[in-house]
Amino acid sequence: MSLTRKVAYNFSVQIAGKAINTIIGILNVAIITRYLGVAGYGDYTTTFAYIAFFSVISDFGFFWIIIKRITAGEGDEFVIKNSLSIRFIFAALVFLIALILLPFLPYTSILKWAIVLAAFSIFWSSQTSVYTALFQAKLKMDFAVISEVIARVISMGLIILAVKLNQGLLWVVGASLAGTLINFVISFIFSFRFVKPSFGINKSFAKQFLLEALPIGVVSILGLIYFKVDTVILSLYKSNIDVGIYGTPYKILEILMATPLMFVGSVFPALSTAFASSDHAKMKTLFQKSFDLLSIGAFGVMAVVIALAKPITNLIAGKEFLNASTVVLWNRPISADIVLQVLIFAVGISFFNSLLTNSVVIFGKQNRLLKPYFIATVFNLAANILLIPIYSYLAAAVTTVVTELIILIYCWLIVRKEAPVKIEYEKFFLTMLVGLITFGMLFVFKNFSLFFTIPLALAVYGFGLLASGVINKETFIKLAQK
Repeated sequence: MSLTRKVAYNFSVQIAGKAINTIIGILNVAIITRYLGVAGYGDYTTTFAYIAFFSVISDFGFFWIIIKRITAGEGDEFVIKNSLSIRFIFAALVFLIALILLPFLPYTSILKWAIVLAAFSIFWSSQTSVYTALFQAKLKMDFAVISEVIARVISMGLIILAVKLNQGLLWVVGASLAGTLINFVISFIFSFRFVKPSFGINKSFAKQFLLEALPIGVVSILGLIYFKVDTVILSLYKSNIDVGIYGTPYKILEILMATPLMFVGSVFPALSTAFASSDHAKMKTLFQKSFDLLSIGAFGVMAVVIALAKPITNLIAGKEFLNASTVVLWNRPISADIVLQVLIFAVGISFFNSLLTNSVVIFGKQNRLLKPYFIATVFNLAANILLIPIYSYLAAAVTTVVTELIILIYCWLIVRKEAPVKIEYEKFFLTMLVGLITFGMLFVFKNFSLFFTIPLALAVYGFGLLASGVINKETFIKLAQK
């Protein structure tokens, strides 16, 4: 199979899996929000926001380095064996730190026990990501997709059971986490198609591996701080009702942000190989087409969600989240749907950030990412600490958008200077125009059923892209040249 078809197949499989997992994720949010209510969902959100910090620390940027090492031909079993061992050690240290800090936080007893339960996921998530990196490097993400879909279906079943039995927050958290353990087990079994997983550390490899991963690890940690610290600060300054109002649109944001990362993950091995072989023509084709496709995704998502935020929030979380509000701005209560309209700008920006930041890694300039991420994190922390006590979740949402914008500007400047390719913006601006037209149409029909407006939006957006020449036959046939 040619590289073109492998990349296309790898991404298509992930799109299908993402569609299924998105539906499951939305159903889970709908079930949990309606069962726990605004305050209870605030505790649920705080639990996973706290653990998310430590999960990213345990990853430390290893995922992309594993892919680079495998695609460079260092030996699959050698790389996986060392990676599994290093990641397990990191996970153990991070797990202990997470538990040591917990007693000092002003959380309720039930919330602390929920966090303890969630902390165990650090171990198997760290190991699962190694196998996912292996599947990504081999352009065989169908294994990862199958594993995740099975795990999510079982997890949803357990969540439904916990709700039916009225077992409360701890059982819902446990049911949510069960999927991550199942995902690890299935991924472990699938990995035997390529390697025989084992443990062992080569000192020379470990030293080089850690040094190479260090800048990405620091960037990942800084990125997570600005991505998750708002929820933690919100939980410390405000009530669980505030966290619950913020948690629902933020969960939608997380689901949508996974799409560009998935796409870039599919293209990453091909881009890395093209750069390593100094094939600038192939790299230019891959990069430009990736940029154009991400533009289509970004403006399409923003047009739909901004126009239809209220019915989307109502469908996913229920009317309680449309009526709940602790912030009033210009005599207007700020509910979850308005927060979603703000946060969706961060989603749109993230489509471009995912390509630009990972391109910097491919160019071997990951050290250059430290400055922008440090600046963005300092801004995010300062803004949230100063503004959340006054404007609560609205401040958190606006700060998230501005932080993503800071990262975008800096990374664009780095790529513009360091990349062996030049970005062309013609289709970017045409796509933006089509997105604005689609938004205008949706705004007129915003009070209609989503079962009418969503298909209408897809039709209008798709026709606009075709009529403007943004997409054509070549777009669907080729993502990269052989």
